[in-house]
Amino acid sequence: MLEDKNYDTYFSAFVEDVKDLDCVTKVTHNGSDLIITIEKESSSEQLFEAVKVLLNSSYIDKLIANSGFTKLA
Repeated sequence: MLEDKNYDTYFSAFVEDVKDLDCVTKVTHNGSDLIITIEKESSSEQLFEAVKVLLNSSYIDKLIANSGFTKLA
């Protein structure tokens, strides 16, 4: 977690942006993990690319993705 006093605000906004992605049906926050459920017609690659765009544009200077996707179920 960054030492930015607004981290929680940035993270909440990021979660809302992920929820709005076309391929996402549900996002659950579990501790330091986000559990993202995608539509059956979508692929994990579509999700990865969409999230990467979000991180590289809106949140590049506010959030750090340190491990990417660690588990696909």
